[in-house]
Amino acid sequence: ASYDTGIGMNRPLYYEWPEENNAYVYEDEYMFGNDMLVAPIYTASRNGISTRNIWLPSGLWWDVTENCLRKGGEVFRANFTLDEFPIFYRPGSIIPFYPVQRTVVTNPEEIILKIVPGADGTGSFYEDNGENQDYIGSGWARTTFSYQNLSSTIKQLVISPREGTFEGMPVTRTWSVQFLGISTAPQGVMVNGDETITHEESYDAEAKLLTVTIHSSVLDKEIVVKVDGAETEAT
Repeated sequence: ASYDTGIGMNRPLYYEWPEENNAYVYEDEYMFGNDMLVAPIYTASRNGISTRNIWLPSGLWWDVTENCLRKGGEVFRANFTLDEFPIFYRPGSIIPFYPVQRTVVTNPEEIILKIVPGADGTGSFYEDNGENQDYIGSGWARTTFSYQNLSSTIKQLVISPREGTFEGMPVTRTWSVQFLGISTAPQGVMVNGDETITHEESYDAEAKLLTVTIHSSVLDKEIVVKVDGAETEAT
């Protein structure tokens, strides 16, 4: 967290890649947190299309606009419509999102977890009261996540029991787990080793998106989501 490290959520690429010349050339690009790279568009569009050059550091990156893994270590030119924005996720990252809300709600009942393909990985979700300064002491909590590719077609997400306490913290939560880049419908989804555990699953072949929703789960218990027979989109 920025409070703990003194490093802002938005930070230039040369913080992490100081020896890469392109980290200085493409100084308008930035990291948002540890796992999201943003290449903002700030020039006028033509006929509803904006174009810009983008540099990605070496390795794999999930291209949100193209919905695929992209190899980094190079500069490429891309077009974007008015409703698109150049964002790239690290492979294996687990990124929490709030659902779309009409008003600002602290600690909503539902959290979306985007699971990015391309590697194993970890992530965490921090929360506090939001209306006091108890976070300066021990008034906060954190939930950690771990994602593994157990084989080419078996994926596993572990949501660990929440650690920490704060005033007014929720006792249960709905987790909407979105596995990105799933190119085939899964053969089975199990939660805590039991297919009868209350959950919903849906697969969108066009979006290559598998969503597993676990309703009203108790936050002090471990949750294991295992997906069988799901091919992942290749580069």
